[in-house]
Amino acid sequence: MEQPHDALSRRLYRQLKDGWVDREAAFELACQVLSIWPLAEDATELARLCLEDGGQSGIVAAARAVLSGRFDPGFAEEPGWLATLEEALEVVNRDMRASGLPGTGQLHVCEGGTAFEYAFVEVWDRYNSHGGGCRPSSGADPVTALVVVADDAQDAVMHAICGVWPVCPAHSLGTHADERDGAAVWWCAGSGGHAAAPIGQWPV
Repeated sequence: MEQPHDALSRRLYRQLKDGWVDREAAFELACQVLSIWPLAEDATELARLCLEDGGQSGIVAAARAVLSGRFDPGFAEEPGWLATLEEALEVVNRDMRASGLPGTGQLHVCEGGTAFEYAFVEVWDRYNSHGGGCRPSSGADPVTALVVVADDAQDAVMHAICGVWPVCPAHSLGTHADERDGAAVWWCAGSGGHAAAPIGQWPV
């Protein structure tokens, strides 16, 4: 359920992306934060700048500081994040096909306000992941997006086949999506741990 301050935070976030902010809205945000955290220095500074008719650049910087860590933008605010997650799933679909499975995973968005919004993977028009899904912010970085989507797709696939996927060809052990040395890989615990394959390059 959306919280009362979410709509204001979303509006200000969009304004800040354009490099400006409405002074009255920024002051309202500061007051909302201070009503919960009376000693919040960043909100106190934002309120002061708004009341003292501070310059726009100072109010913009202070509003960013207040939103940071208190507001998680969703796909409506950052549509590029959803596109990155969808592209990541296309990469994971290649691994499904390479391992002999139908590579037809689809990404769906579950909406419930920005605090609860996430995307989840469905495979073969029936089986969904049972994990935590993919938070919008995971699409901010391509490698993180690939790891998170691969993990969610793996959950959906294993639910569908009632088995382990993908399995390391060298050790016959289940692998898991991980980031190693800046790359997204399927990591196997065998022989002390190694990359069975980069995600998207599963051996045929």
